[in-house]
Amino acid sequence: MYIRSDRLLVWFDPPHYGWADNNRFDRTGAATSIVLDGKYTFATPESHTNKKTTTGGMGLMAEFLGQDFIEAAAVGERFHKAGVGTIERVEEDMGPYAYMKLSCERYEADIEQDGDNAVVFSLTAPMMHGHAFDLTRRASVQGNVLTMQATMTNKGEKAFSLLEYNHNFANLNDRVVGQDYRVDLTYPLTLGKPPAGVISQDGTVYTFSGTPERPFFLSTDDVGDADTYGWTLSHAADGLRMSEKVSEKPARTAMWGTEHIVSVEVFLPISLKPGESKTWTREWTFDA
Repeated sequence: MYIRSDRLLVWFDPPHYGWADNNRFDRTGAATSIVLDGKYTFATPESHTNKKTTTGGMGLMAEFLGQDFIEAAAVGERFHKAGVGTIERVEEDMGPYAYMKLSCERYEADIEQDGDNAVVFSLTAPMMHGHAFDLTRRASVQGNVLTMQATMTNKGEKAFSLLEYNHNFANLNDRVVGQDYRVDLTYPLTLGKPPAGVISQDGTVYTFSGTPERPFFLSTDDVGDADTYGWTLSHAADGLRMSEKVSEKPARTAMWGTEHIVSVEVFLPISLKPGESKTWTREWTFDA
């Protein structure tokens, strides 16, 4: 399924199919192809080879993190992996990504076209250990801007807290990461240690002295105040740019990548009491 404007063509995988059929990423709003002006591309697979172990990412894909749902389940019981489905807790300490290899009972999810330039995704998480919720995402394009507005409603008996973030498996027109790439943040971060290897930091600017030989990862829980919160990935030689702007102050920020990906990941906090709803927006702008 795709949506389009006079400049953008964005393809989405329907829930439970293709790249959206995954135990990690939110099954709603997986943008697996983004083309600007009919020739510039911005989405790429997490890996270009089957020789590397990956979690199956592609393009723009959201994920929810949080312990409330897991801790509500005893070993042998199922828990909510928000945006995905219910997964059995097989051990006391699940460990990172343990859920990736376990069977998943998928949420009921729908997708509906809303004209040429918009599509609406929705899913329902059933009651489990006092937790239940609805999630809706509306993706729309206008000119060179893709907007994703999400709403989550707590339909359960208990409060819960989550972090929602977007993996941006981003690449500017198939260009290898290197000296022409640059990341600009609109807000300051305080890293626990300076970047290593080919990455350098100068205030809110991150540059590359060469192509990374191995995956890199930077993360911080300390996000400074700013008028707007977002980032821009640019390529100097081609003049290509991809920017994301979020609707509120992030809880944390990470930057992950490989030789062909730079993914700036902005984490937004979600805390809902029974009956409460929260709406937030991510907006991506693509330039050439």
